Amino acid sequence: MTMPDTDYFLHVNITVPEDKHLEYERLVTEFVAEPAPFKRFSKKANYSLDLALRSKDPFQFQDSPQAWALSSRADFSKRAAGYHDSMLERQPMVHQYVHVWSVPDIDDLDLARLMMKVADYKPYMDINSLILREEQVFVRKVKLPGALDDRGYGKNFVRLTRRFESKGIGPYLFKAGALVPELKRNGWYPLGQYQNVTGALNVVTEFWETDEPTSLESMMKAFTGYAPRLRELLVDQMLELIRSERREALTIASYAPKRSQSARSASVRAS
Repeated sequence: MTMPDTDYFLHVNITVPEDKHLEYERLVTEFVAEPAPFKRFSKKANYSLDLALRSKDPFQFQDSPQAWALSSRADFSKRAAGYHDSMLERQPMVHQYVHVWSVPDIDDLDLARLMMKVADYKPYMDINSLILREEQVFVRKVKLPGALDDRGYGKNFVRLTRRFESKGIGPYLFKAGALVPELKRNGWYPLGQYQNVTGALNVVTEFWETDEPTSLESMMKAFTGYAPRLRELLVDQMLELIRSERREALTIASYAPKRSQSARSASVRAS
């Protein structure tokens, strides 16, 4: 399958209770059986599911309680902390799903009207009823040099979410792109690098596929062959630009779009 030629994508995080995740995956599998499922509701909604991952293991849902009261009393923070702990004890175990939808045409984009039409479609609302929390952010894809867009999936996936100062994003993207060939030679393959257009700005999200252990330490071993001066100019300076980082080990979702294994083999031989 060849990825659509588009720069804009919708990056979605979906949290589903563990006891409902199998039903969720079954319903989503049926929904995405068509290449562009949202065209059911609008001819302009030619969105296709490009990437579908989920958390490797269930984890306890953590959601900060809303600020339900204001108080000047000295023990307010202590009571609030106790309230948070008691709420956390009652939180369910969940899975997180990560979707990346291509958005080929952003002209006349009217998501509000689309969602109104979706609300009348029972199969979609059945999916929605199983979701504990959903977050959507529009992102723009960064063109990486020699990235493998059409390839088979490996064993492990990593999502890196990095936040920068405004002035640091440009230098980071340049240096990160220069490192892609070395990472590929050491078994780390880029599935996409995306910069936020909405939501929290100055954020870049990267998806990597690897047969290696999904840790940043194993990723950094790919650079050991660099001369010290080259590591200083590329790796060290790149990492200094990062203000905060979140790393997540993910696996493939059962309904993920199929991709060609032959493309990966040919690309690996070429590199």
